[in-house]
Amino acid sequence: MTGLHCSSCSKKVKTKLEQVANVKLADVNHKTGVAKVTAKEGANPSPKLLWEAVEQAEAKPTKLEGPEGIFTSKPKK
Repeated sequence: MTGLHCSSCSKKVKTKLEQVANVKLADVNHKTGVAKVTAKEGANPSPKLLWEAVEQAEAKPTKLEGPEGIFTSKPKK
């Protein structure tokens, strides 16, 4: 993802991701631009909602990988 300039930016994205249904934990690294999301047991968070959470945190998602597939643009679901 792009738009992460500092640890405060990372925290903002982490907070938004952890508010998505079925997300247990998020870890965001502003140096690498990578966010790792841990789902609640037996659940799969919506790729679209994860993508939108990053956008709401004023960052730009560039790639999303997960059980639903790999996305380089906003998922439909």
